[in-house]
Amino acid sequence: MIEFLRTVFEKHGDDEALVWQDRSFTYRQLSACLEDGLEFTSEVAPGSVVALDADFSPNGAGLWLALVQRQAILIPLSA
Repeated sequence: MIEFLRTVFEKHGDDEALVWQDRSFTYRQLSACLEDGLEFTSEVAPGSVVALDADFSPNGAGLWLALVQRQAILIPLSA
């Protein structure tokens, strides 16, 4: 799944991917958040149970996708 999204992110590069707090973010920026998330979660083993307390920011989306890639059992939390 993540490889498919990486292809989409690369194809759409500077197109708007999402808006968060009245600021536009491109697919290229979202891709960078995914890469940061993959680095941050590098020690998460497949099947690990992870609670993600995040908002719907680009960084939160990047972490979400990284945890999916890591095959974590994801429990999303949000205020």
